[in-house]
Amino acid sequence: MTEMVNTSRVIPLEGCPHIADGIRQWSGDSGGHWDEDTLVIETKNFDAKRQWRDTMNSAHLIERFTRVDGETLMCVFTVVDPEPWESSWTAEVPMSRNPEPVYKYACHEGHYSMPVMLGGRRVEELAEAGLRNLYGPPITKLTVLMTSAVPPRFR
Repeated sequence: MTEMVNTSRVIPLEGCPHIADGIRQWSGDSGGHWDEDTLVIETKNFDAKRQWRDTMNSAHLIERFTRVDGETLMCVFTVVDPEPWESSWTAEVPMSRNPEPVYKYACHEGHYSMPVMLGGRRVEELAEAGLRNLYGPPITKLTVLMTSAVPPRFR
C-alpha cells in the first residue's frame, strides 16, 4: 500500500481480479503477482480526470520491482496507452535505501507557516505598490520583517 495526501493505493497480490472496466479510480485498479524475484504490479481503470502525461481511460501501467542488492530496488515501469502515444514506453528508476527515519506524510504545525510566508509577500507587494496596510500602520520594511516572522495567531 502507498499513501500520499488523501490518495491511497492498495495492491492485492496473487489472483484478485481487476474491477469492471466501467469503474474508474483516481489511482487506477492495481493487482500484483510475483514473477520469480520480481514483484509485478499491473494497473488499469484510471480516472480520465487524472490525465497523467496525457493518458486517457485506456492507460495501462506495468511496474516491476526487483531487488538488485541489499541497498537498491530497481523499479522498471511501462506505460501503455494507444490514445496519446503510438507505442508503449518504459523507464527505469533505481531506488536506494534511505538510512534516515521515515516519517508519515502529514500536515505539520497546523499550516501556520503558509500564512506567514504568503502574508509576508503580500505585505511586500503592497509596499512596492505604495499602498497602505488597510488594517494597521503604514507599511515599512520593519513591518515586512515582523509580519514574515510572526504567525498570525501570535500577532
